[in-house]
Amino acid sequence: MHVPKTAGSTVNRILKFCSYRGREQCQIITAPDLIKYALHGDWLSGHLSKDVFEAGFAGLDRAREYFSTVRRPVAQLVSYLNWQFELSRQGRVVGNHGDAVDVRATNFSNPMSIVALLDKHADAFLNVQSRYLIGPDFATISQGEFLRRLSSYSFIAREDNLPNLYRAFGFPKLPNELEGLRENVTPPHFDASGFDSPIVQEFLAQRHAHDLRLYDAVGEITWSAEARNPFRTFEFGCVCISPESFDEQRYLDANPDVVDAIKLGHIASGHEHYDVYGRTEHRLMRSGAVDEFFSRETREFAPTFQSTGFEFPRATRENFDEQGYLDANPDVADAVLRGQFPSGRAHFELHGHSEGRLIRPAVGWKDGAVQ
Repeated sequence: MHVPKTAGSTVNRILKFCSYRGREQCQIITAPDLIKYALHGDWLSGHLSKDVFEAGFAGLDRAREYFSTVRRPVAQLVSYLNWQFELSRQGRVVGNHGDAVDVRATNFSNPMSIVALLDKHADAFLNVQSRYLIGPDFATISQGEFLRRLSSYSFIAREDNLPNLYRAFGFPKLPNELEGLRENVTPPHFDASGFDSPIVQEFLAQRHAHDLRLYDAVGEITWSAEARNPFRTFEFGCVCISPESFDEQRYLDANPDVVDAIKLGHIASGHEHYDVYGRTEHRLMRSGAVDEFFSRETREFAPTFQSTGFEFPRATRENFDEQGYLDANPDVADAVLRGQFPSGRAHFELHGHSEGRLIRPAVGWKDGAVQ
């Protein structure tokens, strides 16, 4: 579960490293598709509250666990407001357009202007973490019910123990150097010092109190998955690839996006893709009904971590190169050819920036050795 501006992009990148057989941004897919992904995938994530996920999974005959993150309430609020400026800079509108207009019109150096903004749009910005994690009735339930709902999670992390969350997922392999890993860090668009004023602090102590209580409670709970050893596998009834077990046709059957990349001339063979990408993306060598849910329309190339000396150059707005981006992301090139995006740049602005896409094909790994 992802609360807006609460480590969602970072968690997604970890999950993609652990298994590409998952689906992010579940808030934009239909309920029937949510069930399909839940039946066949390893993980789901999105800006949906736990009660919405539970309602979508009604009747699902599969064990499931819930994980989330919380951030210091004022820092989460400031980041969420700052994101409205970033969306405007990118020419995007997400959610209520009136909220974004009022945010950009606010004088954040004036504490009373901050209070007026938050009071007017309390439902949009205040106690957002409580609404997602506890439920829409967060303000009316008893303390006992509040703690019961919190304890139904396997793990909820704060900023200081995010690596423990990744270990609690239970996947057998995690990227190196988890400490300090942060994705989608937006530059500040306004001076947030006005939130330190006594006027704003007093307002938040009253109107943002539920998130303050939630944050403190998360830090005091011992979670069921806190000391978990890895227990999930990559197999899911399938076979993991090794250099010894590689089979060209089975690899292509299991990874239709690789087939597309070969047809487009971006890569010569499945074996070459495996050497350059698939080995570090933990691709599977499998075929069967699972494939249709993680084909090119629904699966991104899993972001790969620079943990072994290879070069995986990520795209930024400063280094963006259209052809390099399309060469590095054959699924995007295919989508452009099919008219789903006007250009690679359009995909990058809408999706690729937050997905950590590459700006050119990874280099440094060939035939099992660093060059």
